[in-house]
Amino acid sequence: MGTDQALSPVNLLYARRGPEQPEPLIAVVSTEDEARAIEAEVVGGEPETRVVWETHEVGGQVGDTVHIVLLAAGGDSGPEATDPIAVSVFATRRKAESDLTMRRTGDDGAHYSVRSLPLGWRRSGWPFVGNR
Repeated sequence: MGTDQALSPVNLLYARRGPEQPEPLIAVVSTEDEARAIEAEVVGGEPETRVVWETHEVGGQVGDTVHIVLLAAGGDSGPEATDPIAVSVFATRRKAESDLTMRRTGDDGAHYSVRSLPLGWRRSGWPFVGNR
């Protein structure tokens, strides 16, 4: 297998209301233009909210769904934790689960999970309520 694998950007967006506040994952998009449009929508509806995002370069062909390895903050666990932190993003569930297996060998291993989300996903409810 070659190591010259195409990389595809995936942007994970979070909403931040203030210090010490949860910073939930609110959207998964593939382009910076999409991220900026969501940022404008959220800030337009809630000016006190700051949208931040991180770009993950995903190896391989990204389809309609990406698979995110999350670390739950504050001791929560499972894919529906209220404030997860994305640690890696993969094009296939198999690769995400392999990464998860390696991470679960550490002391905080029980707090990792995999969540599969479609590109274009938006969190239901806040911060999008009333903004459409």
